[in-house]
Amino acid sequence: MGWHQKQAGRIESHNINGIYVPDHAAKRATAYQCDDWPTESNVAAGMFPDKGVLIIDELGNCPVQSVSLLLNLLNEHELGSERIHPGWVIACTSNRLSDKSGIRALFMSEINRLMVLEVSTPYEAWEAVANTVGVRRDILSYFRGNPEELNECDILEADPKNPNGQMRRKSIPPNTQFTSPRSVTKLSAFLDGWQAVNGPDSLPPLAMFAGFVGWSIADKLMQWCIYSPSLVGWSEIVRDPIKARLPLDKNGDMSLGALYNVSLQMASKVDKATAPAFFTYIKRVSDQVGDDFAESTIALVERRDAKLKEEERKKGNPNPRGTGFCESTAYLQHIARRDAP
Repeated sequence: MGWHQKQAGRIESHNINGIYVPDHAAKRATAYQCDDWPTESNVAAGMFPDKGVLIIDELGNCPVQSVSLLLNLLNEHELGSERIHPGWVIACTSNRLSDKSGIRALFMSEINRLMVLEVSTPYEAWEAVANTVGVRRDILSYFRGNPEELNECDILEADPKNPNGQMRRKSIPPNTQFTSPRSVTKLSAFLDGWQAVNGPDSLPPLAMFAGFVGWSIADKLMQWCIYSPSLVGWSEIVRDPIKARLPLDKNGDMSLGALYNVSLQMASKVDKATAPAFFTYIKRVSDQVGDDFAESTIALVERRDAKLKEEERKKGNPNPRGTGFCESTAYLQHIARRDAP
């Protein structure tokens, strides 16, 4: 089985239709394929195996004037007078608009000829790469606690007017930015450059954060970057939850940004073994700021636990463990106290 890749941005009419050469005797023009495609004749000539995958890479970069020809290739597997060998499957790839790769939006005529699969990067896979390219630790720590926010773009939705299950493009304002592994990595490089010029404690305006990752998380991420360098860490809380520092910001205040930072940090780390330290510490903080801090943090852990259990069930585990937090004695005692009449 083979595979063959074509860059959509370099596809022009002669790449698909071939070059027409006049045959004066027959009074006609014959199209000759000058490009290497896995056509029936090329497979018969031994240039390609009889099975494989033809990849049209970066579909969003295909020149507009070549789209109609490309649609015929996708729909009919035709290349002018030739056909793609039936043993070959056509697959296309493209970045999302939110990846800021400079592509155009896919036309619905393209989308409707394909089975669209949006591939999101799991946080763990992205973090492994991010560590090798130098993504900032404050940004990494934010998405470790909010992995679902790493892929925020879904430009398609079910079309209620179409009973055949076709998709339609969501109504998204122009120039809307979304979070993606690419945009987050670019934001990290931008912040490094900003602080190299303006000082290590300086951060750009909120609108610049939003220009990379969108308004939906810009404020939260900016607050995280402001407070994370000076805040109490999870290892300090686990080591001694009674003496661990309270979540105070650089000004010595227990601000919302500082509380949010520590809440996410705890929710992304706690498990069954560390649940007692978790509850000891959140009680100390709640005595200062009220019970909302404890309940919102516990809710974050419960969501994380449910998500992990669901992932384990999908993998065939009939007895998922999740974080183990919701089975801990400390959690069960908390629930009993909360629900007591």
